[in-house]
Amino acid sequence: MGYVFIYLAAVLIFLGIDAVWLKTMTGLFYEKRIGHLLADEPNMIAAGVFYMFYLLALCVLILYPQIKAGALRLVIYSCLVA
Repeated sequence: MGYVFIYLAAVLIFLGIDAVWLKTMTGLFYEKRIGHLLADEPNMIAAGVFYMFYLLALCVLILYPQIKAGALRLVIYSCLVA
């Protein structure tokens, strides 16, 4: 598997899960607890930069070494935990 494919797969999975979480939990969880800290409009550029670096670190530190070692089952568990 190529590094770019793994990175893009991680991006799609992460953003999919995160989008569902934020759409469902913003009103139910965040507004009640930290609503006074939330911005009126989210800074999507800052969020995008954070996600890209976060996922790059996830791939470099967890996914790539495990795939190189042939530990596919451990890669799947690492994805579920991260």
